[in-house]
Amino acid sequence: MLVLESRPDASAGSGARKGRRLPFEGVEVALDGGLVLREAGERDVDRLAAFNASVHRMPGQTTMATSLGTAVRSLMEGHLPGAGAAGFLVVDDPGTGAVASSLCVLRQTWRYEGIPFDVDQIEFVGTDPAYRRRGLVRIQMDLVHRRSATEGCLVQVIDGIDWYYRQFGYEYALEASRGGRVLEAPAAPAAAGGQDDALRTRTATAGDLDFLSETYRSGMERYEVSVDRDQRRWLADLDGYDRRNYHRPTLRVIEDRAGRAAGFCSYWASFHDPGRTPDRLWVGGLELDPDHDWATWGPRAARCLREMAVELAADRGMAPTPIVVRLGDAHPFYDLGRGRRVEPRDGSVWYVRVADVPGFLHHVGPALQERLANSPAAGHSGTLALSFYRDGVRLHFELGRLVGVERWPAPGQYEGDAWFPELTFLQLLLGYRSLAELEHAYADCAVRDLESRTLVEALFPKRPSHTWLAV
Repeated sequence: MLVLESRPDASAGSGARKGRRLPFEGVEVALDGGLVLREAGERDVDRLAAFNASVHRMPGQTTMATSLGTAVRSLMEGHLPGAGAAGFLVVDDPGTGAVASSLCVLRQTWRYEGIPFDVDQIEFVGTDPAYRRRGLVRIQMDLVHRRSATEGCLVQVIDGIDWYYRQFGYEYALEASRGGRVLEAPAAPAAAGGQDDALRTRTATAGDLDFLSETYRSGMERYEVSVDRDQRRWLADLDGYDRRNYHRPTLRVIEDRAGRAAGFCSYWASFHDPGRTPDRLWVGGLELDPDHDWATWGPRAARCLREMAVELAADRGMAPTPIVVRLGDAHPFYDLGRGRRVEPRDGSVWYVRVADVPGFLHHVGPALQERLANSPAAGHSGTLALSFYRDGVRLHFELGRLVGVERWPAPGQYEGDAWFPELTFLQLLLGYRSLAELEHAYADCAVRDLESRTLVEALFPKRPSHTWLAV
């Protein structure tokens, strides 16, 4: 049994090893057909940039293909925190000199109700068409999972193609912050200056780091899961990207007419071939500091974004483009009623893998305990047994304190207090779906009685998350 300890100091990064990345040093495995799986190195930068530009190319979009290759190059050269050549795996064909398959892993620190935990984000998974259906991705994923477990990394995520990663133990279980609103292209020039209540933007600098960090941290308090962005991440946003990288953000400070900082926004432009005219501006980060409430200042921020789009268009000698404010499914900006909702398929959900559910529950146990204390089940003593049919987990409480978590290796057919088929419990754990929504979607998801329902709903409420990432 995992015995719960006192709550870690979130500021100390307990449970997360800041600055570390998943290494593959020394990996070299002979595979069938003469292929070799090995760690990537500096000598592979050009090869993997070209490989990814080729295998991820969309029809008719040569500019996007070039940008994908540039993004890989930036990661391999270590321009972003948690990145580097050592985070890439490559499957070589020594007979032809071709790259058969590759992927990379980015070590992140995320937070669950303020509690930090390590995440391995898997990216740029690709296989040359000539080498597909040989299990090359599975071999690499297995290696990633083993290394994650060895290093105590509890969670892996990937934003990938439909269904595919379910076969590796992943479940759609976490909001990916891709939902949002579309502000149509401004039809009029920027509003005249001089209004006392108006806002404007300027380019962020290293002198803004403390303001950016504090404003971001304050905004993330509204979410269950968020990304821990330290100063290295902000510096990378300021000057860590190749200009050809399609992930390259532009970070701007929002300020009032007196020059006082009121918030920030981060955006990037998307391009389609032919030519280099952006079709949209994507706002991936938008926050106001605690001294500027959204009810009063939010409409001014929306007007500010439109003016910014007009100014950027004028600088480039083109018509303003639509603005997509993409901040997940829940953000104060949406309450302003500005813009039209992003279509459901325009959004996205993270695939999530949590191989050690008891270990993760133990790690975030202090947050669960606080939820219980603020619920009708405060002061509860007893065991909550959650069955996943093949296995499960038991949570032990004494007078409202979570005192232990243990794996339940073989629950009987009708044993337990609640039942969750396959990996659906991850949706509840990460706030993506409520208990009622899971029961509606899955006939074999159920709870035993009212007491069990009260406990489950108190411990695992539906909650928004915001996972603003660089890649």
